[in-house]
Order: sequence, then structure tokens, then C-alpha cells
Amino acid sequence: MRILIAAIPAVLFCGAAFAQGWQEYVYRDYGFAVSFPEAPKTESGRFQLLDGSVVPATVYDATDSDGDYRVTIADFTNRPEGQSSILDSAETNLKRNATVKVAIPARVQAVFGRQLSLSGQDGSHISVALFVYRRRLYEITGTAFPAAALAGSSDRSEEHTSELQSHHDL
Repeated sequence: MRILIAAIPAVLFCGAAFAQGWQEYVYRDYGFAVSFPEAPKTESGRFQLLDGSVVPATVYDATDSDGDYRVTIADFTNRPEGQSSILDSAETNLKRNATVKVAIPARVQAVFGRQLSLSGQDGSHISVALFVYRRRLYEITGTAFPAAALAGSSDRSEEHTSELQSHHDL
């Protein structure tokens, strides 16, 4: 199964502006594709759990003048945590520097997760989708910088809120 992350929480931008210049990038090693406004940087890192321990993570990140777009994949294959615990760790990490405004269940076919809308302490708006698939956490984040979060809020198209689709073609 391939997770297609189209329109990384594009609730941040209106539909027409969103579509211009974004390109899909396919990462077969992790079984997903993602659209970014420019070629993302890839970095190895760590994901911290609630108990302070860490797991290896890979971060795909692109930034433009309006915001930051990121997919973090944390590898839990050698850990005992279950799906709920993994999602709880991710949500707690996000709450450290932001206030949750909306938290709802999310689903991509048979893969369940959470979708969050947060307000950053700096005035930014953060839209996040969290999923656990094959013992990996997929944290998909779009952050509108403070000026972008305030501009054009009435233009935002809910149809792009988190347009996550699964495809079996990868």
C-alpha cells in the first residue's frame, strides 16, 4: 500500500495558490508520495517518546515564504509501544509549543490516526495528520507562518484540509 500525502494540510492556502508549483515526490522505501512546493530536504533524526527514549526518524522538509511542510517518519519496529501509545507521544510532542484547537480521528482506508489543528505560541497555524502504518509513525505537518496564517483565511478551501489517499499501486 502506498500512502499518498497530497496537499499536505493545505487548509493553510487557497486551492488555486496551492496547486501552483507543487510537485509530487515518491519515496518507495517508505511506501508514500508527498506533494511539496519545492524539492524537500531529507534528514535523519530522532523522535522522542514520552519516557524520554528516542527512535530513529527520517524528516522530509520544504519551506517557502508562507510556511513549512514536513513529513516525519519515526521507526518503531524495534519498540514495544502500540499504535495508541505512539500517537499519544506524537500528540504530546506537538502540544509542547502549541495549543490544540481541533483534534479529530483520521483514516486512510484501513489506517486510522488523528488529525490536529493547532495554534503556535508564535501565532502560526499548524495542521497535522498522524498515522501509524507497519510500525512507523507518519507525522504530516503543514505550518503557516504567522503572517500567512492571518492572510486569506476566508479563501482557504476545506476540500484540501488533509487530502490523504491510499493507493495500492506502489
